Amino acid sequence: MDIKCVVCGEPWDAYCVRHGDMLHWEAKLFRQGAGCPSCKGEAPIEAWHPTRISDVENGDGDEHERIAAYERYQSGLAPAWKRPDDVVLWTCDGCGVQSIVNADNGELGYYVPFKSKADDWYVSHNFRDVEPSQEPAHKFTDGRCVCSCCLVYCDICGKHLCDKMSHDDAYDEGVAFRKPGSDYYEPDHVCVDCLLQAEYDYARECWRSMRVEERRDVCSQCGVPRSKGRNVQIPQGVHWEVSGEDVHWLKDY
Repeated sequence: MDIKCVVCGEPWDAYCVRHGDMLHWEAKLFRQGAGCPSCKGEAPIEAWHPTRISDVENGDGDEHERIAAYERYQSGLAPAWKRPDDVVLWTCDGCGVQSIVNADNGELGYYVPFKSKADDWYVSHNFRDVEPSQEPAHKFTDGRCVCSCCLVYCDICGKHLCDKMSHDDAYDEGVAFRKPGSDYYEPDHVCVDCLLQAEYDYARECWRSMRVEERRDVCSQCGVPRSKGRNVQIPQGVHWEVSGEDVHWLKDY
């Protein structure tokens, strides 16, 4: 069964309107009386008007919808034949990737704006391997969103973090710090509340792995060489001060 365009009268197979002959946005405008891919909303020299019932057939739909579409076009209230913009559901504040509803097929997908961070990370950013979602992987209390590729967690307390967002202050929500001692290419992260603990744990680990003669030359808390570690003030852990060639321990290990 055919559905005729209310602008030019071109017949379109009802099944194919929904399954491939028209893009998603074209089928939507076609049903609203804006035209069809043949006329693109421009009326022919000889205006077309329905003269019989078959001219307003609507496939499995209500014929009154085609009549309403025809009246909408005749009264000048039909929308323009123009591709609408893709619907942006959310934008990742870490890399700039957008979750969109594609106007051509109505499907959910990811879009990379030109000159966004994700565009620069074409090789390494793996959003193409991630199933698109209507909701971001996480939304911070200030309204900023991150995708699953940019979301990381504090290795100690499990807080949601993002190491690709810009921040004004180290104590802003979501600020991620590289965990001391973690892998350079695939690092673990910690939040600002756990950073001191992570640094302390790493320093103790390094301290325990040193030989006795090495411990004398390096601060056991911060790893500062003795030549640079004079009167180092550290709130917790083992540290020392140097007086000439003598090392004075401020706390036993």
